[in-house]
Amino acid sequence: MQATKWVKKEVVNIAKDDIVAITIKTPDKQLALERHEKPAAAPPADSSAAAPPAAPEYEWRLTSGGLGTAIKQAGVDNVLRAFGPFMASDIADPAKKDEYGLQPPGFVCTVKSAKQETPIVIEGGRPDPKGNAYLRVASEKDDVVYSLPAVSFERLFPKGNVLFDLPGVGLTADAIDRMELVQPDGNITLIKKDGAWHVEEPAARLTAQTSTIESIARALAAWRAADYADIPLHEAGLESSDRRVTFTAGPSTLHTLTFGGAVPGIDALYVRFDQGDKVYVMMRSDYDAIFVQPKNLFELALLDVMEDDIKAVRFDGKEGKYALEREGAEWKLLADGARDDADDEVVANVLSSLSMLQADNIFFHKAALEGDSKQFQRVTVVTHDNTEHVLTFGLKDDSGYPLTVSGKSAVFHVASAEANTLLPSPGYLRHHPEEAPQAADESAGSESTESQNSAAPDALLQ
Repeated sequence: MQATKWVKKEVVNIAKDDIVAITIKTPDKQLALERHEKPAAAPPADSSAAAPPAAPEYEWRLTSGGLGTAIKQAGVDNVLRAFGPFMASDIADPAKKDEYGLQPPGFVCTVKSAKQETPIVIEGGRPDPKGNAYLRVASEKDDVVYSLPAVSFERLFPKGNVLFDLPGVGLTADAIDRMELVQPDGNITLIKKDGAWHVEEPAARLTAQTSTIESIARALAAWRAADYADIPLHEAGLESSDRRVTFTAGPSTLHTLTFGGAVPGIDALYVRFDQGDKVYVMMRSDYDAIFVQPKNLFELALLDVMEDDIKAVRFDGKEGKYALEREGAEWKLLADGARDDADDEVVANVLSSLSMLQADNIFFHKAALEGDSKQFQRVTVVTHDNTEHVLTFGLKDDSGYPLTVSGKSAVFHVASAEANTLLPSPGYLRHHPEEAPQAADESAGSESTESQNSAAPDALLQ
């Protein structure tokens, strides 16, 4: 339901200095904070005149929950300021509390004000971690449900890193020299030798995509927990995990991050740092930067040739054997025992596709193409130094073709559009001269002919 301009979108309005206690409950943790007056400083010993009483100073203390570490006073101040006033962006349908995660609420914030006898209770729901969040003030009589973006929601229900100093790796990316990733998509082992990264697993005679590997190292080196949870390891899915990363920085530094289930209400995952017994949280964006698909560890360009390097392309497919050969500045088509001119535009498209050909997937678990080899199609690229690069296309699947490339150990996959450009028919490659204009119809009347002839000069001037 869309709110109109006159709808009041103020959720609460509590002055920061009036708040004396806060309790924050989320699906996986709970903590309570109270304001305490600091002891007054003793007057100077040599003071002869009575000084006016100083204004009281306050500090916030953790009374339950937390990590057993000091709370960040600046973080508490940020939370307190959010209440005065706190605005929503829209009003939602109160009949849909179940859809909004408000029945029962996964998030509850209770605020006690020095100027109000009854605590203010704010309930929150965030059913879609990437979408809007919802609030209602349960301590008020009006049944109003508010809608707001996640960034606003987290002002009232902050992540743990706002209130506490959470652990992190604290390395530089250059210091990391080995990374081992265990994941359902396939295990990965990356090793730095003489300053250069190499892919040890999955094994493939392919060029490593250095930029991707360096991004993984940067993400690991800079990681710091975004939040924590008050739940045991097994509830977070951390005792039977199928995803972890172990990395080293020299012989004396080793870290392990083990990953569990999704965090309710946050686009994040539970994580165990080294062998600790505390559950922490990693944002999904950090996780995605670390756990890449194995294919992205390699350069997916299949041929290291430029268009000008190619002197011939031989085809062996469903329409027989035929070839393109460079003859000076022109290209010739050799097919059916004839040597014809090739279509320059079509040839240019074929050469461009060959030089820029990239796989969309790599099948590391396959050693060869599957199916009847008699139905395979081949494209052989010959360069000026007489090096031959053979592309063998297997049987077409729903999205394209599996293929192998001479000199590379893996089975690749290319999309149908890519493959079709590389498998043109001889008729499509042949140059077709433009037909001469048809002569005027001799049976036309002399009057029509004279009219056309008389119009010709004017037409030429246009």
